[in-house]
Amino acid sequence: MKPRTRSISGCSEKSTPGGRPVLAQKILQKSIEAENALSDALAHPTRVVGYDDHSDESETSSVCSERSMDSTHRRSDRHYRDNWDFANRDILEIISACSSTHWTERKEGLMGLQAFLRSGNIIPSHELKKLIDILGKMFTDAHTKVFSLFLDALTVLIETHKDDMHENLYFLMSRLLNKLGADLLGSVQAKTLITLDLVRDCFPYSLQVALLLRFMMDNTQTPNSRVKVAVLNYMTALVREMQP
Repeated sequence: MKPRTRSISGCSEKSTPGGRPVLAQKILQKSIEAENALSDALAHPTRVVGYDDHSDESETSSVCSERSMDSTHRRSDRHYRDNWDFANRDILEIISACSSTHWTERKEGLMGLQAFLRSGNIIPSHELKKLIDILGKMFTDAHTKVFSLFLDALTVLIETHKDDMHENLYFLMSRLLNKLGADLLGSVQAKTLITLDLVRDCFPYSLQVALLLRFMMDNTQTPNSRVKVAVLNYMTALVREMQP
């Protein structure tokens, strides 16, 4: 009997009919696949995604950031320019705007008045009387935004010109108290109360008591229940601040 031969690895070699053609076919198939992959790679070069995408995003972010900064600077410059224009308006121009029939002009007049006073300007007595007469009409202004700006301007006017407004105090107090009897937005009512608090702090207590008594005894006044409550609350806070 012919002895069985072994391979170097120690495994027996089996002569499989047709084994070599099958092996050659597999090698040929792998070669074709490798060639196709190489051709596809040359026809469609890959893009370095990480670098290009980061570059695009960085550039876009930089452009957006520059636009945002430009927009902020424009708003800041416009705000400064508007405030400068308001502060440098003549008081006669401001009074004229406040007396306008157009609510937008009245709004600009009130904004100009605030800027004018906060810049340290003083209104002459003649123009002050005219201004107070015009502002008095704004107690019944139909535009909530205008009335809110009016209260803001009135507080600044009281702070800067309280010594020249004693003769106007009854008018201011009666109008503010009567305003609390109307249906107001919460924000407007809060501003009205703040203005009354400022009035109480800025004017002599004895003068205020006398004017409150005059208001309660004035037959031309027809206060509703809310106004009466406001008067009593004001009087209570005032008495607490006075010396015994």
